[in-house]
Amino acid sequence: MKFAKMNGAGNDFIIFNGITEKFPDFGKLAKKVCDRHFGIGADGILIVEESKKSDIKMTYFNADGSQAEMCGNGIRCFAKYVYDNNIIHKEEIEVETLAGIMKPRLILNKDRVEKVSVNIGSAIIKFTNKEIKIDGLKLFMSYLLMGPPHVVIFVDKIDSIDVKRLGSIIEKYELFPNGANVNFCEIKDRSNISVVTWERGSGQTLACGTGASAVGVIANSLGIAENNVNTHLLGGVLEIEVIDNIVYLTGGAELICEGEYYFDK
Repeated sequence: MKFAKMNGAGNDFIIFNGITEKFPDFGKLAKKVCDRHFGIGADGILIVEESKKSDIKMTYFNADGSQAEMCGNGIRCFAKYVYDNNIIHKEEIEVETLAGIMKPRLILNKDRVEKVSVNIGSAIIKFTNKEIKIDGLKLFMSYLLMGPPHVVIFVDKIDSIDVKRLGSIIEKYELFPNGANVNFCEIKDRSNISVVTWERGSGQTLACGTGASAVGVIANSLGIAENNVNTHLLGGVLEIEVIDNIVYLTGGAELICEGEYYFDK
């Protein structure tokens, strides 16, 4: 099976063309492909499929084989892939996802994709600044749906947080029956926020697009940041803009390599 490996701010994905290729079980494929020792290695897989609702369909599976509603960094890579491979050669694309129709816009330089900006819709805020104790530590959590479910926690110093320990606990906390992505955030100033994300089904990653978007929404809602912020992730910077409760995510997408994967059933 032919594949492309891409990354958005360090969040890496394996992309397969489901229009031309036949596939085994997506969940099983994701677990094998994403293994960083016995597979190619990635945070998740993206499948290109035909859509009856929009230009194209994106199906996304996490590294643990679970399916997710959407992926902010993934959809930018997806948009660049379908453009570069002449599957959909338009500067504005409508993409069907489990979270609805997403509309990535390609920012080009001489027909080369430099950045992708995505209108990922409105956030649904469930609660903000709820005090919860985890292992004796008092944390103030906000919970919202940005496609996938996200928890946003502002801390004084990210470096002092055990992301792996707390992230794995909060991901499956009783308040979040479907699990949740967990974003630890440090406010630098009203236009810059540092973010480290523990992703549901993938663990700690270098970046999470919907997570960065969730952080921008909550920071703006709480009045501690502007409606346009730079989120500084371990893998790079993503620009988040909130206009009338609509979230726009802008960042790069890069092709790492292409090849052929031999799937052992």
